[in-house]
Amino acid sequence: MIPRNRRGHARPSPHTRTPNSPPRQPSAPPPPISPDTREQTMDETPHYPRDARDVYHLAFLLRQVLVPDLVPLILDHAEYWVCASSAEEKDKTVASRDSPLLYLTSAPIRRTCRSTRAAVKKVVFTITSHDQGYCDHPEAGNWTWFTATRRRPLPPPSSPDQSELVLRSNTMAKRNFETHTIAWPDEESPGQSEGATRAWVRGLEIGDRIEVNACARFDGWVNYVRRVRVDVFTSAVA
Repeated sequence: MIPRNRRGHARPSPHTRTPNSPPRQPSAPPPPISPDTREQTMDETPHYPRDARDVYHLAFLLRQVLVPDLVPLILDHAEYWVCASSAEEKDKTVASRDSPLLYLTSAPIRRTCRSTRAAVKKVVFTITSHDQGYCDHPEAGNWTWFTATRRRPLPPPSSPDQSELVLRSNTMAKRNFETHTIAWPDEESPGQSEGATRAWVRGLEIGDRIEVNACARFDGWVNYVRRVRVDVFTSAVA
């Protein structure tokens, strides 16, 4: 029986096509996600400001309604800083005979404001690694770790400026990769004197590069490194 409405006309079935309706087209599959997009979606959150121009624009707007001297303080409090990132992703194994191994050298620090100084506010290190996965004598200490060093540009001859600081050690006796984030100067690394990381960050100059070294000491201790990332945050308004 054909279903009818109150006026006696046949009621079309939802599965039948009326004469004037276009044929239903199959829905197209979503476009594939490129590797770059997938990495940003799964691993990174877009950072704002995107560049110094975003900071200049916001500072201009704030100066229309606020005392100009307050604007840098507000931007610093909000951590509205330009971010420059450097990353290396490659599995490397570091034993005591290979230590220290230079794993990552960052891009040179750029000038983001009119000041002759770099105006670096924060450096964030993200490290994915683990040790050999066992330890017979944990009371003897943890002997796989990472350090950070400032390197001055040429000339004079390129060399570390004796500013090497310990970032952190691996979690002892872990076979699986772990990711740790260290933010300087917000966090003091173990074994550092109070204020050491703050002085280290303030000492960064335009053109400096940051090196991250993977270290291990004594037989049996192995540092397995998968990925290191360095984010340098600088102020664009002085």
